[in-house]
Amino acid sequence: MFRSLLAVTRLDLKLFFRDRKALIMIIAIPIGIASFIGFLTNDRSQSSDIPKISVVLADLDDSPLSRRVLANFQSDIHFDALITNADAARSLVLAGKFPGAIFLPKGFGDDLLPGLVDTNRKPEVELFFDPSRRFEKSVLEGLLLPKVIASAVEEFQQPSTARRLVKQGLDRLASASDLAAEDKVRLQRMLERSDEWLASRTNRDPATTNAAAKPFEIPSPIRIKSEEATRNRYPYNGYAHSFAGMALQFVLMGMVDFAVNLIKDRETGIFQRLRAAPLSRLTLLSGKLLAQSVIAWISLLACFAFAMAVFDVRVRGSWIGFWLLLTTVPVMAGAFGLMLAALGGTPAGTRGIAIALVLILVMIGGAWYPSFLFPQWLQTVALLTPTHWVLEGFDGVTWRGRGLGEVAPSIMAILGFAALFCTIGLTRFRWRASRP
Repeated sequence: MFRSLLAVTRLDLKLFFRDRKALIMIIAIPIGIASFIGFLTNDRSQSSDIPKISVVLADLDDSPLSRRVLANFQSDIHFDALITNADAARSLVLAGKFPGAIFLPKGFGDDLLPGLVDTNRKPEVELFFDPSRRFEKSVLEGLLLPKVIASAVEEFQQPSTARRLVKQGLDRLASASDLAAEDKVRLQRMLERSDEWLASRTNRDPATTNAAAKPFEIPSPIRIKSEEATRNRYPYNGYAHSFAGMALQFVLMGMVDFAVNLIKDRETGIFQRLRAAPLSRLTLLSGKLLAQSVIAWISLLACFAFAMAVFDVRVRGSWIGFWLLLTTVPVMAGAFGLMLAALGGTPAGTRGIAIALVLILVMIGGAWYPSFLFPQWLQTVALLTPTHWVLEGFDGVTWRGRGLGEVAPSIMAILGFAALFCTIGLTRFRWRASRP
């Protein structure tokens, strides 16, 4: 019995190791995916390929101080800043091209410095953000204040200007009725220390500066007002994106089985027997593609129906666009499976390669990982994947509330990929199994 056990084990191992594609893929898939995710999550602070945070800026004040804030954003290597008018800024965020827009209000330059000491004069800076990209919104919100303060501090290069503002604060503090006694004491102490520090700056020699001197503290000179960028003020629903992404992933995974089964049918000679019937090659393959497309359509429809019933996912944009996506995506997926079968070799090798390809497409498309964390070159590569356009389309017709014209590029891109995959599949599919 022991010899029989070893014989069966040896036979299966021999067959497996003869399939070089399968052997390579069981090593290449985990190494490749782990390297990809590690590349995205690893500290690249010293790298020249650090992903930048995109932001669009609108200056409604056009003062020297507001222009200085914009210049600080533009000169920062961590930001990809675009300066435009308020209407264009809102349109860019609504279109999903930027995660957020910052609006510097009218009177920003006049009120910023007095706002340090007078809470009634703090300018209200608006942050208009894409609710599906809250991490970037938090980054923008966290770095906005340092940028503003850095611009305001430059005004303190003239001690007379700074001391005048401090004196205004002390005068207001004496008559302030909206502050608790403890807050008054703390603020007065801070302002007096600041005045002392400013007075010493005139005759201070930088070479003899005391590192242990009392620090000059600047309170927040602004208020930040955050507003979600959704049309008609519809609330953002993260389930819309997650269901689109996961439904697409498992539809594509189903096409891996479709491709493997086609290869198995070829190896067992089923196709040769079917071709004895009055069936053309085009009819046979098209019928199988259509059947898989219907299965994929049922899967997508069931996922979105569940999301709508349980998680309140709604089509906020074009219903025609939504149904066109539900129709074109299954056809693209079926054509993808046909292409895998046409280019694949053995069933085991094809399965490994196909699974790796699906996972990479889903990751690059943004279903798993926030795409803004990708380096810029990878964000550009994502435009060449069908998964990017599928997710862009479903996001558009659901929570983004886009019309048919706005999601038409996504639909056309999906049809283009479907045509490409179908052409490759129909022209390259082999009817006879290759001989070892």
